[in-house]
Amino acid sequence: MFHLQRYPVIWQGMLALKNDDASVQIHHVSGDCQLARVALPKSLDKETGLAMLRIERRMRLQPQQLEGIATRMTVR
Repeated sequence: MFHLQRYPVIWQGMLALKNDDASVQIHHVSGDCQLARVALPKSLDKETGLAMLRIERRMRLQPQQLEGIATRMTVR
């Protein structure tokens, strides 16, 4: 129980990727917890009654793509 007090849950719901899904909890470990609260979905799925984070596209973690992502994250 100590970790729940030290690292509070800031989001919980379902993570869906292709035909699979999993129930997840995201804990605040460090950084700006408001970022997760703003960015992660709040609306509830009709079937499960939980928030649903659906990943529709994936990309390979190649250096050029990671640089582009890092640049977009700092600009916004």
